[in-house]
Amino acid sequence: MIGLFFPISVYAVEVPHEIAGIRLGSDITDYPHLEYSNYLKEIVVTNWGGFPRGMISYGICDSPGTVVKMKFKYEDTSEKFYKKILKSYEKKFGRPGTWEGDAFGIQHIWKWSFVDKNNNRVEMILQHNLKDPKAPMGTVVTLSLPDQIAREKKCFEKTCTANMEKDDYTKCKPDCPMRVKIGDSRFRLPK
Repeated sequence: MIGLFFPISVYAVEVPHEIAGIRLGSDITDYPHLEYSNYLKEIVVTNWGGFPRGMISYGICDSPGTVVKMKFKYEDTSEKFYKKILKSYEKKFGRPGTWEGDAFGIQHIWKWSFVDKNNNRVEMILQHNLKDPKAPMGTVVTLSLPDQIAREKKCFEKTCTANMEKDDYTKCKPDCPMRVKIGDSRFRLPK
């Protein structure tokens, strides 16, 4: 009966504190390679440019520091606002080229694709959701440079593969698909 009220601790000869080369209680700056654990770095912003929240993604490999994606949420979450802003977008940018929403009307997602004067593909997405808890609620606009994002990913994977070929596990990024060779269990068991 006592176990129902108090968690039961397991006393082991060796208490695990580390897995995948990362130790509990250590300082995150002890692992500088984690900073580059993905091909894009993201910054969350609040109360920026009239939006309550947003996310800015930038490259870290092919073009370090270059903003490649922005996602901002409008303050008004109503469907009435969404319909009004969609009309404004259509007036300024033309009709969207692609519907990416669902057939049930839960996710309203319109996508525009452009090519700018420097021949960069630019994608803009306007989405609205009030029912799916797994997606942002309200109205969100996203602007991105899909070709630059693809170059960032390719650069990241190439760098990771090169580090794996040198058996340098300390420089291989955690998201790298080749980060651990098959049969190598050095990082899989807690220690």
